[in-house]
Amino acid sequence: AGLMQMMPFVAEDLATKIGMEFERHHLKNPKISIELGALFVAILKRQFNEPHLILAAYNAGPHHVQKWLNSFGHLPKELFIERI
Repeated sequence: AGLMQMMPFVAEDLATKIGMEFERHHLKNPKISIELGALFVAILKRQFNEPHLILAAYNAGPHHVQKWLNSFGHLPKELFIERI
């Protein structure tokens, strides 16, 4: 929901990590939405460090990307992307 299209439970978890009070309607505030979205991207960048994996994790969740890496991580990048 909101500008960064974040799931409320993800936004709430991120807000808690940085000590921000959070309610669902905060996602409609561009400043908060962008701040939490940027934080999520930074966390995903540390975890995956590849643009295609970061984007996939933002979109589908890091747990899915980890499953895909376990199953298809041996494939060349183009085939991995096509597979997911």
